[in-house]
Amino acid sequence: MCVPTGVAPEGHAVAGAVNVVAQQIGASVGVAVMVLAAATRDDRLGGYHLAYLVGGAACLAGAAVIALTGREKEAGTLGG
Repeated sequence: MCVPTGVAPEGHAVAGAVNVVAQQIGASVGVAVMVLAAATRDDRLGGYHLAYLVGGAACLAGAAVIALTGREKEAGTLGG
């Protein structure tokens, strides 16, 4: 669950909509990159393996960015 922090209560709907749009665009770009990686190989199975390796590397990179740039939770917020 995503809780918009740092946004005025009347802006929560817009913040939520921006979050959903960002997720959709990220998923579309991710699928496109995996298809591109799979298409670079001549054999289909090797292409699938490469696509999953690219996806896994992207997940690890994202986890590293989150771990390194994570902010402290504010008191009184969900999970804080």
